Amino acid sequence: MELSSTNLLVFNERLSRLVYAKFEGDIRAQNGESLFVAFMLGKAFKTHEAIILLCRHGYAEDAFMLARTLFELMVTTSYILRDTTEKTLTRYLEHDWITRKEMYDYIKTDDKLLEALNKQIESGERDWGTIEEIEVEYKRVVDEYGFTRYDSWSGKNIAGMAQLIGR
Repeated sequence: MELSSTNLLVFNERLSRLVYAKFEGDIRAQNGESLFVAFMLGKAFKTHEAIILLCRHGYAEDAFMLARTLFELMVTTSYILRDTTEKTLTRYLEHDWITRKEMYDYIKTDDKLLEALNKQIESGERDWGTIEEIEVEYKRVVDEYGFTRYDSWSGKNIAGMAQLIGR
C-alpha cells in the first residue's frame, strides 16, 4: 500500500472510530492515576479528531501544531506514570493553583475582564471558589514545591521530561 495523505487520513479515521468505541464503554477510575490517564486520553482523542478535521480541510500546518500537543500529552503522561507514588501526579495537579493565580493577576490588569469575572462570581451560577482561596493555595504550593511564576509544573521543559522517559 502506497503511503499517501489520503491513506493516512483513512487510517486515522479508522483509528479514531476504534478509540471512540472504547470511550463509549463505562470508564471507571480506580485511583488518581487512572483518572488522570482517562483525562489525558480524552484530551488526546479530541486533539486527534481536530487534527483529522484540519487535514480534511487542507490545514496541514495547523494540524501539525496540534500534533505537537499529542507528543506533549504523551511525554507528560509517561513522565507522571513513571512515579509509582503519585507524588508527581499531585505536583502536576497542584500546579493548577499557579495557573489560576497567573490568570487572576492578568484579569486584574483589565477593568472589563475584572468586571466580567466579578459578575460571574456574584451570579452564583457556579462555585468559582474565592480569590482568597486562590491566594492561599498559591502561597501553599509555592512554599511546598518551590514553584516560581511561569515555571513548568515539573521544573523541566518538555525536552527534559522527554529525555528522562527515553523519548
